[in-house]
Amino acid sequence: MKKLLPLIGLMLFFLMLAERVTLEAVLIGLGLSWLVMKLLNLKVAKETVMPLYAPQLWPTWLHLVSVLVKEIIVANFQVAKIVLSKTMHIEPKIYKFTTRLTDERLIVLLSNAITLTPGTMTVELEKSELTIHALNEGYFKALSDNPIEKILIRVEARLNG
Repeated sequence: MKKLLPLIGLMLFFLMLAERVTLEAVLIGLGLSWLVMKLLNLKVAKETVMPLYAPQLWPTWLHLVSVLVKEIIVANFQVAKIVLSKTMHIEPKIYKFTTRLTDERLIVLLSNAITLTPGTMTVELEKSELTIHALNEGYFKALSDNPIEKILIRVEARLNG
């Protein structure tokens, strides 16, 4: 049962991306899902940390998604305000941001969350240092108190112990 739920989830995700639900699509989805699960098991077997898809983390991931959606909506309004004003107050620059995260999977999630939020974009990622393009310094300074990073730090603490 422990491996069946992710397998079914992957297959359903594949079927959502398929144009039609046919026997062929179901078989291909099952095959690809099984392959992904095998590859995940190989990787997870080498790691001693809890996998990111562990059920204990689901409430945290749900919280992360809700915070990310809120941040995206707020940033959209801020960027729209800048774009629609007569004098656009933008000073685009490249900044360096060092995260406190150490798990590279979570650092990638953070960099993608930064890119998804309008006004900022992760340009480069090297270990725990992110190179970020921001429309103005305010967007960059907001990253120092980033709620998404705080949630990911809690996830990392749970993964490591």
